[in-house]
Amino acid sequence: MPLTDKTLSDLVAKRPINGNTFQVKTEKKQYNIICFIDGKWNYVFQRSLKLFHNALEKNTVYFIAEPEFKKTPGKDRLKISTSDNYLILTPCIHSIRKNDENANKIIEELIREELRKKEITFYISWYYAPSAINYSRNLDPKVIIYDCIDENFPGADSNDSELICNNDLIEISDIIFTTGKSRFDHLKAFHKNVHYLPDCYDKEHFSSLRNLKFPDDPLKKMHIGFLGIIDEKIDIALLIKLAKLKSDWEFVIAGPLINVAFKEFSKVNNITYLGDRIYIQFPHLMKNWDAAILPFKMDKNSEHISSIRAMEYLSGGMPVVSTPFKDILCLADKNIVLTANTPEDFVAAIEESVKLKKDPEWKLKVEKFLKKGSCRNTWDEIEEIINKKLKDLGVYLQ
Repeated sequence: MPLTDKTLSDLVAKRPINGNTFQVKTEKKQYNIICFIDGKWNYVFQRSLKLFHNALEKNTVYFIAEPEFKKTPGKDRLKISTSDNYLILTPCIHSIRKNDENANKIIEELIREELRKKEITFYISWYYAPSAINYSRNLDPKVIIYDCIDENFPGADSNDSELICNNDLIEISDIIFTTGKSRFDHLKAFHKNVHYLPDCYDKEHFSSLRNLKFPDDPLKKMHIGFLGIIDEKIDIALLIKLAKLKSDWEFVIAGPLINVAFKEFSKVNNITYLGDRIYIQFPHLMKNWDAAILPFKMDKNSEHISSIRAMEYLSGGMPVVSTPFKDILCLADKNIVLTANTPEDFVAAIEESVKLKKDPEWKLKVEKFLKKGSCRNTWDEIEEIINKKLKDLGVYLQ
């Protein structure tokens, strides 16, 4: 079933409200948030963790990870683990195969039983994974939120199951957030409560880089870096050509490889791949850099690439050179970042960007810009939207 305007308009319907007004008393915590994530839990500090890092001050957050289907005998259960004050619940299914139609019922009952054990009756369901609706649609949250990340939104080549789950989630959601402006413009025609909330950045975390002191080394090589997911969106050919063009520079790359072979980086001697690293290490990894790069391909996928990584680099006082994808242009127009297309252009832009680190006018411009869009401010805005929806539903927190 293709995702069309008609499909969405036919599906979207306002969830019924029974009109009953009631109060919910809480002590230290305001909400319980049940967050359905795509994939297994990992330590990459993506949007959900950055937002909920601030939410933990008032709320309890439970992450429901993608189910694991075991081939060995055992009891179906929720594997419970903790990480950075989060509770991660992973359904482990031994009794049934992944594609069995009863699998979703078993997983949903495991979640329901855990909620009963913890005496959780007032909670918000928060979705990053539309497919999770298959094993959660019969739960009873007070509010359903779809945080629609462009990278997770099904495209034209998605299968019918992904499209159906996505459309169903749009239909039942009380609130939809989008990270991309184009996605917001599209969905607001089909849902009355859509909000454009670009990805946020943890300014304080990356600002710690500025406090690291290192002696000057006039003989050291220039170090140019990139941190992030390394997949088909990254222009590997551009990166290799750039490294060959400037053999006296060192290029440092870190992040998970997705559909990219490690051997790609062995073609040149001055590209160092550090592997996948956890978020807390990022400022330390950047300590010897002279500039950061965002070498994304300029194709149809670049329309929905976020400029969030540039914000993080800039928070650490690091100049940025990027290919001119759509979301970075507002930064380029303000001369906060520099853009380039060819390896030769990148060389010139990087050399120019290094000078910016000592430019007080540039530093002031960056600081003013970074006051917007921090994770703390983003969560405050989200909290206001949730509270308004609860009030509309007749729920008043005390």
